Amino acid sequence: MGYNSCPTITQLVQNYTNMQLGNLINISTVPGATNYQYEFSINSVVVATYTRGNSLCHTPLWVIPNLLYGNTYYVRVRPYIGSSWGTFGPTRTIAMQTSIPLSQLSPESCDAVNLDLGQFIYNNNVYCATNRQFIFTDLSTSAIINYTRGNGCNYVRLCSIPGLDYGHSYSVVIRSYVGAWSEFGPLCNISLQSSIPLTTLTSASCNASFSSLNSFIYVNQTFGAQDYNYEFTDLSTNAVTTKLRTNALTNLNLIWVSGLSFGHSYSVRVKSKVNGNWSDYGSPCTITIGGARYANVESNDQQIASEITPFTATIFPNPISDNSTASINITGADGKLAIIKILDLTGKEIITYQMKLESEEFNTTLNDFPKLSSGMYILSISIEDKVQNSKFVVE
Repeated sequence: MGYNSCPTITQLVQNYTNMQLGNLINISTVPGATNYQYEFSINSVVVATYTRGNSLCHTPLWVIPNLLYGNTYYVRVRPYIGSSWGTFGPTRTIAMQTSIPLSQLSPESCDAVNLDLGQFIYNNNVYCATNRQFIFTDLSTSAIINYTRGNGCNYVRLCSIPGLDYGHSYSVVIRSYVGAWSEFGPLCNISLQSSIPLTTLTSASCNASFSSLNSFIYVNQTFGAQDYNYEFTDLSTNAVTTKLRTNALTNLNLIWVSGLSFGHSYSVRVKSKVNGNWSDYGSPCTITIGGARYANVESNDQQIASEITPFTATIFPNPISDNSTASINITGADGKLAIIKILDLTGKEIITYQMKLESEEFNTTLNDFPKLSSGMYILSISIEDKVQNSKFVVE
């Protein structure tokens, strides 16, 4: 039996009412059809067309462009058979739900307690939502935090929301944008931990030994932290020095910490700042810089650590010889104060200069430059909280 004796007209299997964009619609099958084309109209004006391939006779509404809640659409469908489109079948209607479905926190997130800022909260999925607006109301102060989440995602990490604080509880309402904003959905509460979580050096850095001052240590991330403050206590002298690390960076090179010495051990504690509030210090770790374990390490094997900086610095000539004058060029830090250090490859400080950079392209001679033995050395430039390290050679 050929296709000519089979139906070649298709249509929606029924009129649909109270539909959401997550619902499916179905059409009658046309044998031999490889595609179906849908035509959606309002008041005889075509507002959307959609082609469904792979002979599929069901279609989710969320794939149809431009459908909006509150509208009723007149829908016709035609099949593609062989190499041509057939005739549109009878018109049927799809009436959308009158308003956008409401959104709220999902059951696992609604009324969640003891949260930290690294955790996610989730909301129910509203199909085709391109944005979601969250309103957090502090239950103790009534302060309101307004946050919009784009990209259609139905989850958000709490540290992404500026202003949420440990020790506080919040009511949360959500609305979705599907061509227009919905009403806000039902209210839920969440509670954060009573205090900022404590942090420590990572397991790789805690109780570790380092071959030189030119080594990184790392801290376990506190989600939402803007800054970390490191406290170093010399275990032989009890001298204490601290170093502030900004911009939420969780690594610190020991060469950036003034007062640390090769051959010493230190007790290190770290605290974090979240929304302007400092945590307590976490548990101490011991680090050792140098010592017998590294007595035979070759200096030329040491690696130079540096940060990405907005400025560049060069010492010249390089190599430096007995009859040459050492000079420095610093570009990109006009008006800033620079601390310039010459270090050996163990990180030991040889001489320090401090100067204000008086131009965008700053050049100066390094007066009283020390007489150095032949070998390799480190030029360390600190401007504000950025450090650039580079090697140079003395002949």
